[in-house]
Amino acid sequence: MACTNTQVRDTLLEMQKDGMRFDKDNERTIWHALFLRGIFQMAIPEQYWVIDR
Repeated sequence: MACTNTQVRDTLLEMQKDGMRFDKDNERTIWHALFLRGIFQMAIPEQYWVIDR
């Protein structure tokens, strides 16, 4: 998603610059930070994802 959308990429880079560590937190913390407080707050075109556990 970040490869094709500069707004998403810039948001992720800003979160990383502000100290967000994507490799040190558990999956719940990462989900909340990346999606609930980050990507889902943006006005981006509709996207469809399939998430397989």
